[in-house]
Amino acid sequence: MNLTIIIGENKNIWDKNLTSELFDLLYDNPFVQNWERMKIGLEVEIVINPDKKEAIKRFCDYKGEFSASFETKEAELIVSRLNNSNKISMSMHEQLLLDSKHKLFLNFMLQITKTLPKFRRLTGMADYDYNELYEKHNLELVKCCGILKLSWVHVIARSEYEGIVSKTDLLATPAFSVKEIENEAVLIQVYENPFDYENETSIEYMRNVTEHLRAKRTW
Repeated sequence: MNLTIIIGENKNIWDKNLTSELFDLLYDNPFVQNWERMKIGLEVEIVINPDKKEAIKRFCDYKGEFSASFETKEAELIVSRLNNSNKISMSMHEQLLLDSKHKLFLNFMLQITKTLPKFRRLTGMADYDYNELYEKHNLELVKCCGILKLSWVHVIARSEYEGIVSKTDLLATPAFSVKEIENEAVLIQVYENPFDYENETSIEYMRNVTEHLRAKRTW
């Protein structure tokens, strides 16, 4: 399972208070109990059994381009501050999300949007080959609101959809679930279960969502 957050190019959002809040949320996530090691900086520095306070301090005090990762055998969290994009990604083994924990993952994504209001978009998806799935089922590309290919869930900030598609049309997307959340962002859950991406119902949702967004975009 993968979570990707595209934050944007404004480095001013990486102030120490926000970084601390974000690290608190990600470090103490509901799925990974103890991170085993940390890599920090563009040059590799490995810290075994990372302490959260020390990790936050290192990240806050680091200047310029930066990347930090926390790892276990089942999961990896990467936070990067680069010239062309600020990005957070988390990947977790499927076993961490058994027993319908993907619903907890969805709530976790909503927590992130509240902590990080200046995000551009969030994507949550099971780990599969995009190209193979799209080719096998002859799916079209979306090319709307920064989305090229559909995943299980997309959270789209107002800054990402404004001028491309109206909020009314976005909320009318024929997906499994669509709702407006804080700061006029829109959450689109394309299909029900992230691991059922290739069943007939999920593929039909993907076709309908793609057709709708392509028809409603203004360019």
